[in-house]
Formats: sequence, C-alpha cells, structure tokens
Amino acid sequence: MAKEPKEEQSTEEPSAEAQKAEAVEAKAAVAKPAVAAKPERPAAKAMAGKPEKPKKGKAKRFNLFHRVSHAAVTLATICASTSGFPLKFKDAPGMQWLTDIQGGVTNMAIVHRVSAVVILVYLTGQFFYILYYFYARARGVDTSGIAWILPRKRETLDVKANLMYMLGRAPEPSFKKQVYWGVFDWIVSLAMFFAILISGAVIWFPELFARYLPGTWFNVAYVTHSNGAVLLVVITLVTHFYNIYWSTGHLSDCMIIFTGTMTNRRAKLE
Repeated sequence: MAKEPKEEQSTEEPSAEAQKAEAVEAKAAVAKPAVAAKPERPAAKAMAGKPEKPKKGKAKRFNLFHRVSHAAVTLATICASTSGFPLKFKDAPGMQWLTDIQGGVTNMAIVHRVSAVVILVYLTGQFFYILYYFYARARGVDTSGIAWILPRKRETLDVKANLMYMLGRAPEPSFKKQVYWGVFDWIVSLAMFFAILISGAVIWFPELFARYLPGTWFNVAYVTHSNGAVLLVVITLVTHFYNIYWSTGHLSDCMIIFTGTMTNRRAKLE
C-alpha cells in the first residue's frame, strides 16, 4: 500500500515538466513574429525590387580627364577672348581699359598665342579620348566609366520625340543624363575651335601660308577667326550655360564639372 503513492507521484512529475516545456515553446512562438517584423535592410529592399532611398553625400559625375580638360579650355577661352576682343572692338567702351590691365598689345599677343596652344592641346586630348574609347571597346574592356561624347542613335530618337512633343502629337519625353542638345553643343564648340585655330594659324604664320594660299584666303581667315570667336563666346555663355544649368533649375550645381561630384538630388534627377 505504501508503494502506490510513490508510483502516482512519479507519474505526476513528468506531466509538470511537460507543461513547463509547452509554456516555453509557446513563449518562443509568440516572440518569433516580433523578430520577423524588423525592418528590412536596404540591400534586401533592392533585391525585392523596392526603391532604395539615396544615401547622403555626393555621387561621382566626371572623371579627372574631363575636369582638367574643361578647366584648361575654360581658362584658355577666357584669356583668348579678353586678349583678342580689344583688337576687334578697339573703339568699343572699355576695350582700352582691358588693354591697359593686360600690359599693352605686346602682352596681349603673348596671352593670345599661349591660349591658342592650350586649346590645341585640348582638341588633341579629345581626339585621343575618342580613339581610346574605340580601343577599349574593341579589346572588351568595360567602357561604362568612359563618357561617350559623340552622337548616337538615341540622340536622333530624342530629337524626334521632343519635336513631336512640341507639335502636340506625343507626350513629354524623358531624357537621360546625356541629352542631345548637350552633344550637339559639344560638337558645335569643337567645330568652332577647329575653325578658329586653323584661321588663327594662317594669321600667325603669314609667310608660311603665303607660299601655298592666295592673298584672298588671308581675308577669309581674318573674318573666320574674329567672327568665329564671337560666335563661340555666345554659344558658350548663352547656349551651353543655359542648357546645362539655367533651364534645368540647377544653377547652384555649376561647379560639378570642376569638382567631379554632384548631390544625390541632382543624380536622382539625371
């Protein structure tokens, strides 16, 4: 009779432990949804196709080659204009003052010729840059970091889409960061630089070119050089500056070409 309570007591103890184990499992099951409810990481959102918020900071826009070449050609264009316009518009107000602050006509001639050499180096660099793109592409090198600066089929389609939009026959098109007017602006600027350099060389070395060219070509060279310079300044200050900054409403981002970086706000828009 004394053994029966012991048997009942031994059967009751496992049932109490089982209840405790069930309680622990129930608590763990309740706590699991809380862990799963944590916000996903940005990488997980990107993998799921959800838009990822841009990180704070700046994004790279131009490499070192474009920054240095653009700074050099900008400075050379300013120096060539300030040293050449007093000769073309000698009777205009302020031209005598502009001549005096440069030290006279002799110094202006030196500044003008040095600026021409810098522009020639710039054009040569642009030419070899294009050759490097074709070389890298032929060798199978990744060209995603090399900016393509020549017109492509996409620019032609963008012109058509924008023209149809202005005629009211199509919705407003969306352009990528390399818009067609920027490409055409670059081509026109290079063409004007080339014409100005060739005509300037004829004026700079008249004895050399007189051996091969008739006298009327010197008049053509003078008109091309002086009027082409005025047109180039107008294109640079009006068309280029307006298309890149003023029309887009990002006048504060005009230093992008010199710093090479831009804000994520501008990068998101492009």
